[in-house]
Amino acid sequence: MSDNSSNNKRIAKNTLLLYVRMLFTMLVGLYTSRVVLQVLGIEDYGTYQVVGGVVGLLAFINNTLSQGTSRFLLFEMGGGDLKSISRLFSTLLNAHVCLALIIILLAETIGLWFVYHKLLLPDDRVGPAVLTYHLSVITSFFTLTQVPYAAAIKSHERFDIYAYTSLFDVTAKLAIVYLLMISPIDRLSFYAIMLCVESVGMTLFLRFFCKRHFEETRYQFIFDIVLLKKVIGYCGWNLFSNVSSVLNTHGLYILINMFFNAGIVTSIAVATTIKDAANSFIENFRSAAIPQMVTSYASGNHARSKLLLLSTTKYSYFLLLALGLPIFLTAKELFRLWLGFVPDYADTFLRYIIIVSVFMLFNSCLFTTQDIVGKIKRYSISFPTMMFFNIMAIYVSFRSGSTPVAYVRVLLVTYVIMAVIIQPILVVKQTYYTYREIFKTYWQCLYVTIPAIIIPIIAYVYMPAVNDLLRLLLLLLISFMSVILCVWFFGIDRETRCKLEGWLRLKFK
Repeated sequence: MSDNSSNNKRIAKNTLLLYVRMLFTMLVGLYTSRVVLQVLGIEDYGTYQVVGGVVGLLAFINNTLSQGTSRFLLFEMGGGDLKSISRLFSTLLNAHVCLALIIILLAETIGLWFVYHKLLLPDDRVGPAVLTYHLSVITSFFTLTQVPYAAAIKSHERFDIYAYTSLFDVTAKLAIVYLLMISPIDRLSFYAIMLCVESVGMTLFLRFFCKRHFEETRYQFIFDIVLLKKVIGYCGWNLFSNVSSVLNTHGLYILINMFFNAGIVTSIAVATTIKDAANSFIENFRSAAIPQMVTSYASGNHARSKLLLLSTTKYSYFLLLALGLPIFLTAKELFRLWLGFVPDYADTFLRYIIIVSVFMLFNSCLFTTQDIVGKIKRYSISFPTMMFFNIMAIYVSFRSGSTPVAYVRVLLVTYVIMAVIIQPILVVKQTYYTYREIFKTYWQCLYVTIPAIIIPIIAYVYMPAVNDLLRLLLLLLISFMSVILCVWFFGIDRETRCKLEGWLRLKFK
């Protein structure tokens, strides 16, 4: 019991550090996004998103090995054998370097041809767009080879270093925004150059930190084929999944740009920025708990691993509901406050994306169970299959003359099917969870949602026409209080409520 208490405190501490980091980076990120959009303009901002998306398409291997690297390092950390951990780390680092070189080759041949011949770029912006592309390729190389180091930091649960480096990161981005406004050269080119320098510098610092603090990250020329086969065997099924995932993010930006101008890409990008800001609250909460889920399962404590996952799923949803509800209601006001105007379709995109985020959360949480037990084969077939159908449906819709809104509508249907039908079936068949446990968690989320949305919706409909900022703040407060009260009475069990009451009495006393 004392070990669980200590581990829970560590989760709470890491969560707090991640929230401090997230809050600061979110506020600065929203501000810098506004200034960058205003300085670059809608077309250049959309061009930057699309060109970066081409590199993202070629970096799907990075996402695949990132998950496998973190999982295997965590398991090796549980064994405590420094020599084995060091051998695994060096093998993975060498593999990432080789893959990064392959991706650079593909990016500078096939990817560059695609930029020149398939993207709808204004004639006078091709030069800056190509320069931005090359710099994105350089950044991707360092990001790819950084994966083992990032996994080492997470394995040691040193989330504090992310909080500290984020302070520097956002400060640097603020400086870049200021310099962008006074840049004597083309602003899109200057923005891409400065972001590349900042990203590479941050990557090199984190590597230096790892080498100073984690002995296993000191490089050795080791290429253990046996270890690499284990990782590839795990990642092989994940590869197909990550290909489809990347196609449904960066790939869709490119697909939209093939039918619509860069302004529509900008609308989706800014809507996604707000969604990501809200989701960062939830992901920080989950990120702090996942290492404990893995180590609990690895040590044979399946009950604790299950309890942590179901609890974090439920409370992550409650956080998303509290943040997403006022954003959903005041989408137009939010864009007017943030950007000074509402880009075409941006408010509609945002409302759909908030709903999609709910089912993405459930899907992600259920995948964590499969990832922990190492049974991802069926998921790695079913999820990509759904995502490829998703892309084809969007393509057909665009070819048939549909508006850009078809993108988010099809996406919503896809994730509903995955989270409510496919994923529960896969999890029950392959893990130690039951349908009752999964749908009980879903039901608790729904049971809180129905009463929680009533008062905020009434307030939104009947609230006097005050200024946008006051309206947003009032709806945020009303929504948050409504969700908190409904969670207190309907979302937590009696035992948890009693413990919280005791803790609150102690603190106030």
